[in-house]
Amino acid sequence: MPKPTQDGLEAGEVHLCRSGERDLVVIGYGAQFVGANVGPFWIIRDLKTGPVVVLSEITLGLVIETKRSNKCFNVEAIAATAAEPATKEFRFSGEKYIVYQPKPRKSAQ
Repeated sequence: MPKPTQDGLEAGEVHLCRSGERDLVVIGYGAQFVGANVGPFWIIRDLKTGPVVVLSEITLGLVIETKRSNKCFNVEAIAATAAEPATKEFRFSGEKYIVYQPKPRKSAQ
């Protein structure tokens, strides 16, 4: 369950990699954070060396997927344009989430 703070942030605990690890999804809300239907999202991993921001994205929403990369769930950022919804898929590199760019398929000639 997300928990609001006095600073215009909400945080919810998730388990992105292993069930024993504690990760946070943080959402900025309120006038100081939110733009035209988008706001900031952060994913913070609580590592033995201390908390680390592994994703920072301004978007309409985040979806934690069921597929994994490097033992962590993939994340999808959802945006909306005037014409259609747009998404970005992020995969865990082992250190942080990076935008997944599928390799172009070679056409058969």
